[in-house]
Amino acid sequence: MEKTNISSLKNKLYDVYPSYNEHVYGIGFIDFNESEIKNMPSGVIEDEDDENIQANPDKIYQGVIGPKRWKKIGDMKSLIIKPLPSNLNTDDEIKNRLKNTMMMSRLESKIQEDFIKKVSEISELDRSSKDVPPPEKFDILLDEFKNKGVIEGQTESHSIARRILSNFIKCGSLIATHGRIGPGNYLLMNNRTYHYLDSEYLHNITDYYKSDDFSNYYDKRKFAEPSPEDKTVKAKLSSFDIILDKNIEDDIIIEGRKNGDIKIGICVVVWTDKDGNILYNEKDDGSLELKYNVVDVGFFPERQYYSIHVNRIFSL
Repeated sequence: MEKTNISSLKNKLYDVYPSYNEHVYGIGFIDFNESEIKNMPSGVIEDEDDENIQANPDKIYQGVIGPKRWKKIGDMKSLIIKPLPSNLNTDDEIKNRLKNTMMMSRLESKIQEDFIKKVSEISELDRSSKDVPPPEKFDILLDEFKNKGVIEGQTESHSIARRILSNFIKCGSLIATHGRIGPGNYLLMNNRTYHYLDSEYLHNITDYYKSDDFSNYYDKRKFAEPSPEDKTVKAKLSSFDIILDKNIEDDIIIEGRKNGDIKIGICVVVWTDKDGNILYNEKDDGSLELKYNVVDVGFFPERQYYSIHVNRIFSL
């Protein structure tokens, strides 16, 4: 069967790293919140041997003397891809292509499903933390926004839209200061929540572009370039990518940050060879077994995410 590289799994929500062992993963990271931890997270050890770290974190912090490296170790999960129908009447080349398509489609779908479950849990954990301001500071409280009145020179809808964006930006600043890496860079919600906000408010914002207008978005940003990963982005609002997933609850918006080689947050590991080609075991019945896991990395991974609640009910 043709090889598929792990790079094909790149996306806007999380980073994907290879594991060269099908049973156990090891993710290396640096976390400057070490002084705050009271109990070491399960599976985390001080990393004295960086042989299996995919990116050398020293390169990220060249001005820091002796940052301590850590490694999170855990078990890989198994994903079984059902075999092709035994009565499929086609040649081996086409069968192999179908197998590969099925394998990658199911792997992407399962990773996304596991990611949504985990990010929904830990974004609520950050929301309820005693170390952050009360949720009212970041939630979309439309009744309150309306009662604040109309901003001079704007309509009521435009005024509310400005307050919605302001809360997204404030929440991004919380992620930057609390998580100590950078601001939130995406907004994750389901289609119903997005359609409501888009039709009622977001269309009033100048710096808001739907997917069919991304060329104008990039034309106005000197240092930003189009990315193949934009295929999963529904719209861009200021510095945020808006991404939809049906498994997010209604009126919940998860603001999050993808951190790259720093790795703090939710990451994905997939069993590959040294060239990053995805490996699998082929069973006697023709099914394929892949190995992967969706892992929260760092001492406080929840600080890279926040669950914003939308209250649509207006007072009478």
